[in-house]
Amino acid sequence: NNTWIYCRSNRHNRAVYKKLVLADGSDDGSNNGTNNTVNMHIRLPDAYESSVGDGSSVTCSILANEVDDTFTMLINGIAWTSLNSSSPWYNASFSNSTYTYSNGTKETAIEGYVDSFQASQNNTWIYCRSNRHNRAVYKKLVLAQDHEPTCTWKKRSKSKLYGSLSGYKYSWSSCKDACESRDSCKGCTCKRGSNRKCKMSSKSYGYRNRSYDAYVKFCS
Repeated sequence: NNTWIYCRSNRHNRAVYKKLVLADGSDDGSNNGTNNTVNMHIRLPDAYESSVGDGSSVTCSILANEVDDTFTMLINGIAWTSLNSSSPWYNASFSNSTYTYSNGTKETAIEGYVDSFQASQNNTWIYCRSNRHNRAVYKKLVLAQDHEPTCTWKKRSKSKLYGSLSGYKYSWSSCKDACESRDSCKGCTCKRGSNRKCKMSSKSYGYRNRSYDAYVKFCS
């Protein structure tokens, strides 16, 4: 949970990254939310769809032996029927429908479609509940960012950082690039008077040492 996946091409100077957020009690569309003859699902965009500017459907559904008129969807705590024009989800035009399968199972669904995801829709909680069956499922929509983090660096003269991640094999510029592509790297330590003897460090703090200069990474 809360794992950052970061992919980078140094040749093209491009990167993408995404955070994996697991929701307790969520449904992956297979068997979570199942209770005897009741099966609940939340369908959200796949990873390649879930970026700002992409579009996809968002659906909650419940399969049971009867139509469920108590089934509802909440978006960040607001019922889908109460969305107004100030909500970024208003234009998804959510509606409910029912369908009967050949085996007699009834599906009650609430679904909408987003033409183009906005940044304001990132980190939205989708919560679906059946009062009749006293069951609920929920998931968090996390949109991938198609740009790499913006990092700044602060120099701490005559300091050495704790937590060695490499030997003194980098130049300052290559240490900076390598550190920015590695979440566990918090900064670089370089031998004073040399831009060719730097190493990555796993800590953003250290101790005074006249023979080194430290550079601490700040990314957002």
